[in-house]
Amino acid sequence: MKKKILIVDDNQNNLLTLDILLEDFENTEIFTATNGKEAIEICQQNQIHIIFMDIMMPIMDGIEATKRIRNFDKKALIVAVTALDDEDSKNIMIKYGAEDYIIKPIDSIIFKKRFEKYLELVDYRYQSNYDNEAINLFNKNVFNRSLSFRIFDNISLSEFWEYFLTDNSKQVNNLTDCIRVIYVLGQISIKNNQKFNVVQEESQTHLYITQTNLTSIDDKSIKRIVLKNYPELTFAIHNNTLSFVFLKQQNTTVMNSPSNQIELSEEEQKVLRISHENTITSEEFLNTTPINLIDKIEELEHIEDKIDLSIMNFEKDTRQDNLAQIVGYLSIYNNVINELIEFQNLSIGINSLIKFLEPLNEEKISKLNARLFTSLMLSVLEDLSNWRDTIFIKQDAKDIHYLDSSLLNSCLQIENILEDKEIDNDNDLELF
Repeated sequence: MKKKILIVDDNQNNLLTLDILLEDFENTEIFTATNGKEAIEICQQNQIHIIFMDIMMPIMDGIEATKRIRNFDKKALIVAVTALDDEDSKNIMIKYGAEDYIIKPIDSIIFKKRFEKYLELVDYRYQSNYDNEAINLFNKNVFNRSLSFRIFDNISLSEFWEYFLTDNSKQVNNLTDCIRVIYVLGQISIKNNQKFNVVQEESQTHLYITQTNLTSIDDKSIKRIVLKNYPELTFAIHNNTLSFVFLKQQNTTVMNSPSNQIELSEEEQKVLRISHENTITSEEFLNTTPINLIDKIEELEHIEDKIDLSIMNFEKDTRQDNLAQIVGYLSIYNNVINELIEFQNLSIGINSLIKFLEPLNEEKISKLNARLFTSLMLSVLEDLSNWRDTIFIKQDAKDIHYLDSSLLNSCLQIENILEDKEIDNDNDLELF
């Protein structure tokens, strides 16, 4: 089965990075979207198997998109793509239907190992392998897994109650009423020294709870008790077996995720965590900035052209002096950014990239994938060019700091993809 993969991210560099990483996997078709609204439209028109969903996006964020996709697609495997330390957003994504998460900047080795697992899960998910010996009275096409409680005294009955109403919160309505019914009927069975089982089964859309061996009270009496006290419950009773059925509100599985092993300076961590509650618009910034600093913007445009040319030269001839030229122009660009004062956080991202590129010698450069390096660098350059145009030319940015953490993520991403890392064979078997 050809796997259809959707990457959702408003940052072109992130889209490009994931697209390149997925090139190593055969029999896949890649779709891209730049916001949640586009993602929903693609999912409605195609049977998407795996979705990599960024959280913070314009027009519609990843949280809202995940909620809406889950309303019509329960099988797509949604993976939240979250910034480092963004625990709150990650947990909300898991709550609304994401099954796993990946931390930005993405570690290519971890990503590829995880993606292999995702492909396996998708294969199994689309195979019909039901348990035709189901206990419940509604549906024999349930998953092979089930949960069984063997109840023979008040202590085991109490364990059943505790599991459903304190330790385990199923996303279904009226579950508490069902457990009350089973508890009361269970007490009657225990008084009559009658053992019984309670079995939980599931299908993709429904949860079934069944109580067996109810010989201490006849079927008609049980039916009358349930209808009198809890008429909203959907149930069936036959031959001393009582089954309840519930529609699942959502079907999510949380997977434990290894943390991304990225060493960041305190300065870099600060930028990744920063939130701009008191935003400054382009217009406000330009009205309060000295004219002599605004003149620096033309200088940035000229340097961008030189960076662009030096990147293309490096792709044709990957000598160290050609790379040094890229680093030199980046440093000049960064010095201008620093003079603008308000954009020192943006400068941190560029500086991290410079520090990574500067020490590369001929041996390390020879290991670089020139095409990949060129694509990633041009994407960062495009982000900077759009930033300059949005703030200083069009002057329509609602927050002049909108690129700060995103650019740092992109620069760190380049380091992760291009860095020559050793794989620890002891970690080949990854539990996730």
